[in-house]
Amino acid sequence: MARAIAGLAILLALASAAPPSRVLIIAHRGASGHRPEHTIDGYALAIAMGADVIEPDLVATKDGVLVARHENEIGGTTNVADRFPDRRTTKTIDGRTVHGWFTEDFTLAELKTLRAKERLPFRSHEYDGRFQIPTFDEVVALADAKSVEAGRRIGVYPETKHAGYFRSIGLALEPRVVEVLTEHGRTKRDDPVFIQSFEPSSLQALRRAGLFVHVWTLRSEPRFLSPTYQGDPKKEYAQFAALGVDGIFGDFPDVARAALRPAESR
Repeated sequence: MARAIAGLAILLALASAAPPSRVLIIAHRGASGHRPEHTIDGYALAIAMGADVIEPDLVATKDGVLVARHENEIGGTTNVADRFPDRRTTKTIDGRTVHGWFTEDFTLAELKTLRAKERLPFRSHEYDGRFQIPTFDEVVALADAKSVEAGRRIGVYPETKHAGYFRSIGLALEPRVVEVLTEHGRTKRDDPVFIQSFEPSSLQALRRAGLFVHVWTLRSEPRFLSPTYQGDPKKEYAQFAALGVDGIFGDFPDVARAALRPAESR
């Protein structure tokens, strides 16, 4: 099936897999520097900007559907507080006390009434309130459609979020990931699919495969750049590419393309 990586093991995995022909541009949560993260519009924009792979973080709904959110707590990325103020609660997630609204307390139909918003205060909020929460099925369908449209295979890079927690409440993520990938014919060894998790057991439930070196997350705003790059985010991409990594996660796929494939950006 898909090759799998564990986020904590990335820097230890260089020798365990053959590198791709060029450094992959991995759109971190979509074109999240330009649109609210984990939205169909953001993923589509990332592909248009030249991303090779789009990354949906996955959590489950009350009725067992995988949706793309960075966390199962969605108070910071949606208007859920306005729509369902009485659903706010407190839970223990992976040993941490978390206050807010959680995907597993909502059906997919309820979540589809919400709209996404920008999480970071210093980025544009122009697009707040425009986009729904997408399902994993919708994200893969987009990648399939854009692959045909663009004439190149668009990869998907799901991350199983809080996999042990969801398993403990009867909403295991792994079989649902496999189900969606199977429905879209993305289960062959050479299909452009990567699966990531900070929980090795989640990956072991899927496959006991080789590892690539993919680094994250490059952001273009000055507050995130080392002074050594002299205000030019393209220099950061170039440095990691020169070190021999196989792929780079970034919030600005257009910057990644300009840095890694300048001839294609003209």
